[in-house]
Amino acid sequence: MQDDYQETMEKYLCYVGTTYGMSERASIEAGKCTVVEFPDHREFDSEADRLTFLYNLSYSEKRRFEKDEEDYDKYLRLIRRTVSQAYQVLWDICHSSIQNRIKANPDYQVSNYFI
Repeated sequence: MQDDYQETMEKYLCYVGTTYGMSERASIEAGKCTVVEFPDHREFDSEADRLTFLYNLSYSEKRRFEKDEEDYDKYLRLIRRTVSQAYQVLWDICHSSIQNRIKANPDYQVSNYFI
């Protein structure tokens, strides 16, 4: 049974990767939104850290950094939307009896994480 799950999951992840993109595949594997197309993206612990980083940049570097952040945010929204679509595809191919068993599980909840 475990082998069937792993094989099915790998096929599904391949489908997601080729149909939607590698960030969508990585997001499903990690269980959180992941952007692989922006490997140099910086995350800051606080606004003070961000401002310190920006202070040390030239004007053109600041503008480029801010544009990159804007592009990253747009891409993140796109990934959330397409991952939701990919989950919906998986849900739709499940037989109604499987869907009902999943819904009956006390841990089941509709997740809006990627929406």
